[in-house]
Amino acid sequence: MELLQVWVDKEEEEEEEEEDQ
Repeated sequence: MELLQVWVDKEEEEEEEEEDQ
């Protein structure tokens, strides 16, 4: 389950970065 949480976190982070740029 931890792996899934990290994957979701990474996906969200990437989206945020794209919007910020």
